[in-house]
Amino acid sequence: MVENKWSELFKPLQIGNVVLKNRLIMAPMSAFGPVKEGFVADQTVAFFEERAKHGIGLIIVGGSVATTMGWKGAPMTRNLLRLDGDKFVPGLRRVTEAAHRHHVPIFVQLVPTWGAISKPGPYHVGASPVPLVTAEENLSTGLTIPGGLSLPAPRAATIDEIKAIEQEVVQTVHRMRNAGFDGVELGAHMNYFLTGFLSPRTNLRTDEYGGNAKNRARVVTDILRAIRAEIGPNYPVGVRMPVNEHLPDGIGPEEFGELAVLFQDAGASYIAMTDASYAVMKLATADKDMNIIEHGEAKIFREKVSIPLLMHGVHHPDNILTAVADGHCDGVMMARPLLADPAYPAKLREGKAAEVIHCDRQNLCLRRNFINLPIRCSANPRTGFESHPADQRHTIGMKLQALTESALLWVTTKRPLMRIIMKLAAR
Repeated sequence: MVENKWSELFKPLQIGNVVLKNRLIMAPMSAFGPVKEGFVADQTVAFFEERAKHGIGLIIVGGSVATTMGWKGAPMTRNLLRLDGDKFVPGLRRVTEAAHRHHVPIFVQLVPTWGAISKPGPYHVGASPVPLVTAEENLSTGLTIPGGLSLPAPRAATIDEIKAIEQEVVQTVHRMRNAGFDGVELGAHMNYFLTGFLSPRTNLRTDEYGGNAKNRARVVTDILRAIRAEIGPNYPVGVRMPVNEHLPDGIGPEEFGELAVLFQDAGASYIAMTDASYAVMKLATADKDMNIIEHGEAKIFREKVSIPLLMHGVHHPDNILTAVADGHCDGVMMARPLLADPAYPAKLREGKAAEVIHCDRQNLCLRRNFINLPIRCSANPRTGFESHPADQRHTIGMKLQALTESALLWVTTKRPLMRIIMKLAAR
């Protein structure tokens, strides 16, 4: 490696028994499809291998559902991977082998089920019957939903359902180890099932899962302790969680930091810090870097926990360097930047930061995901076509596909037509 300004980012980082060769981490995202019935496709493997071969320090696979209830209640399935049965292991092993060919460790995120954003029906369960409401001004850039987003409230999960989910997640950890994953991550972020328990705003329970911080953390700490009892202390098990709700009736970094301490004490190997949720999407998919640093959340978390901290929401190389070199975090998680430029890590390692292709933060990827289309990137025409030779992308068939999908996206994001669609969907 040529010594350059970015060398601080290429120091190793140990998480559990895994050593990362640098501090650049591919964040979990549902961007590898489309898949059929949750099985790995050729495109899935190619998507991850394209990022691995350019020297990312760690890949965390997202869009990955850990229980059968989570699959049945998923609001969209086109870009989700199933982890809930042995029949999925051979395909998942293709993904881990692709990363390992390039000497990149790979973790997988475990989302038990989808909580407030689950589709209505018997599997629409959460901590409490609190609906997800997103004001129009809190939507992400590029996402148009007239009047904002308002989803039906989930029903409160029973204690028996919570226990069954906990047990199935532990079984899934065993399955993921067998598939070759080097670690796992519990998804307790956004408005998913685990997240709903963490804040008094969404957890109205009066049983052992509600009330004080210890009780609200219980579903996560019970899973962590059960995993540790099964697999020992060294296999990496992280927790992805919010640092701040940014809502008048929500909690902030001090309270979330207390929960992070409980997760650490229960056996978490690292904390992945995320901001806000679907209720304040403009911060969850921010237009600017460094919010978690500028708002003070990173400092509070750093003071409270001693395990590695990973941070999202940082795109620019200078800011990534500041986040790591100044000790705000131990590694930076990159999602949209690696859709725009899979070679981002290699360019920094080679001292070619000026050549990085940057995400435009207009969220074409997010808009497409919301209407169940395969992920594309306005900065990188190869995203979503990694399994095809580059020259095939220009065939008539692919052009027709792209044109059709763009037309559908245009229709569903125009305000008058979107109002009609929303009204019809509400009937």
